[in-house]
Amino acid sequence: MPPEGSQNSIGVVLAANGDVFLRSEAGVRQVEAGAEVFRGEELVTGSGSTAEIRFVDDTLLSQGADSAISLDDYVFDDSVSEAELLFKMSQGTFRLVTGKIAEQNPDRFQVGTPLATIGIRGTTIVSEISPGGGQKIGVEEIHAGKALLVQSISGEIRMIANARELVDIAMSGQLGSVRPMTASEFDSFREIAPSAIRQEQEIQQQRQEEEQQEQQGDPQDQGQDEQGQDAQGEGDQQGEAEGGETGGPAIPGQGVLDPGLGVILAGELGQGDPFGGGLGDSPFAVAAAEIEDLAEDIFSAINSNDITTAQNLLNNLQGEIDDVIDELLENIPEGTEGQTYTSSDGTNFSQGAETGEYWKGTINVDYYDGNGGNDTIFGDKGNDVLYGGIGNDTVSGGDGSDTLAGGDGIDILSFEDNSAGVDACLSSGTAVSNGEIDYFTGFEAIKGSSHDDFLYGSGAVETFYGSSGSDEMSGGGSGNWLSYVDGSNGVFINLGGGSVTKIGTSDSDTIYDFDHAIGTNNADTLTGNSSSNTLMGGAGADNLDGGGGNDILIGGTGIDKLTGGLGADTLTGGSDTADYFFYYNSTSAYLGDTITDFQTTVDKIKVNSSAFTTTTVVQDPGYATESSPIAPGTGAAFVYDSTNNKLFYDTDVTDGVAGELVAIVDTVVDGDIINTV
Repeated sequence: MPPEGSQNSIGVVLAANGDVFLRSEAGVRQVEAGAEVFRGEELVTGSGSTAEIRFVDDTLLSQGADSAISLDDYVFDDSVSEAELLFKMSQGTFRLVTGKIAEQNPDRFQVGTPLATIGIRGTTIVSEISPGGGQKIGVEEIHAGKALLVQSISGEIRMIANARELVDIAMSGQLGSVRPMTASEFDSFREIAPSAIRQEQEIQQQRQEEEQQEQQGDPQDQGQDEQGQDAQGEGDQQGEAEGGETGGPAIPGQGVLDPGLGVILAGELGQGDPFGGGLGDSPFAVAAAEIEDLAEDIFSAINSNDITTAQNLLNNLQGEIDDVIDELLENIPEGTEGQTYTSSDGTNFSQGAETGEYWKGTINVDYYDGNGGNDTIFGDKGNDVLYGGIGNDTVSGGDGSDTLAGGDGIDILSFEDNSAGVDACLSSGTAVSNGEIDYFTGFEAIKGSSHDDFLYGSGAVETFYGSSGSDEMSGGGSGNWLSYVDGSNGVFINLGGGSVTKIGTSDSDTIYDFDHAIGTNNADTLTGNSSSNTLMGGAGADNLDGGGGNDILIGGTGIDKLTGGLGADTLTGGSDTADYFFYYNSTSAYLGDTITDFQTTVDKIKVNSSAFTTTTVVQDPGYATESSPIAPGTGAAFVYDSTNNKLFYDTDVTDGVAGELVAIVDTVVDGDIINTV
């Protein structure tokens, strides 16, 4: 525990490695383990240094190198309820475990940064403020029913309710979507906190012992309490939620910010009550009533500004909401495929056809099941629940806070009709646009809006459809596809450089973790990275360069230029006009390709004259299998062996040494190979 030397002492230094200072108006003092800490001081660590503090309420602070945090305000007394904490991080890396202040008075436990304010509800938070000004804020561990609230200087808000998740903040204050914390990020935050981690274990053990002592108590009093609680437990089940707050009923189920939450919260957020005056005696009345009953407790907590209790209730709604939604969709009368049932309040329940269709919702709440076929589903207005069903579907919620599910097949989550940019994360299943939140699951592809978007993958193989605006897209793993097939202008895509330039516009995209790309129907330039890429040009005169790896290049229609680069690549020029296949290096690492659709006398193989000293092609059937290859002529030549469709480059056709395999290709004659200009 902290020393008792000063009434103003708010904590004690657990560990100080390297240059660790406490700075105040009185000056600067270098500290070691055991030093007292006072309100108003600033903790500063130098290069390669770390520090850890335990505050008197058992809050634990760990600080990495080149970091600074101001301990602006701190009030705590076990006997006083007006406890508060206000710290301001200015730079560096931090790990903070909340103590008794966060439990007793969570609204007065706040941590500020240059870009955001953090509201903490019983959790272990981590933060990294980079020298360039960007920032990460996340959660390492979190108590049941708690959440981390982040509000940036731009006014945006994110809530992190699961362990090992974080949010990125740009210098502008724009918040990214909540995403999983990487293993390296998780380890880097814990590396600065060895003493705090040990202290956490001691604190937890101490609290468990205290709870056991409280539970033992007076047997007679305990019996009276149990009798007094019986009626309440069997009736409305009102009691205390975690942290001592008065909560609603304990509802079975698990999950945080579950799909369907947008429907429940719609009325409270001023977006219209999705159930209006109820559904009367319709077959959906019972299910709707269940949702309304659950929502009343949440609304009550929100109205009284009891966010902790509201979140605690939300954590228990997953199972109930999923069951209710399933019941609503399943109870649409049989034989109504392609038809719509409308309740007295205007809520629509629809079953799609088995053959696939285009379906557009109404301005009210819509429940729609696409059933079979490849559907295009657009919710339009209202807080909708949309399900693609079987088939390759495109689902767009439109305006409102929607719940969306792709179903079986390869499904696209689309925001192309949104009136504002979107922050969407396939991993967390959430999207925020224009202040509205969508919840979704079961999508293999995502398409942004015509505005500036932030799109994040889940780590699985997924397709991202680029659109207008300057977007940031992160695949989150290997094997992801980037497609601009619907683009109205050509693009320059550089997978290795992480950039996309849109010709004729001022828009550009920033991309991470993509291995495959599809261009527009205009002239595109696609460049791969060091992995094995698939590049597809589409229509238009495209320029494709695979870079490293064993790539697949497909030019499509139009006069295309294909360069395999390093590795054994597969090159397809496409139909129609002449295509060009480029070779700039005569070493084996850059050769050994397969050209699938070479048209002799139409297509051309273009070679760099500094690497290839001739363009002459000679025919020598059996050249590849001869023990001492000798092609007709003298000096260097390209040799085509028609018995196995292999094209070689031989620097000396008379020396008995086989040349390098350039490509496997159908029929190459003299005149098909030309020099690059």
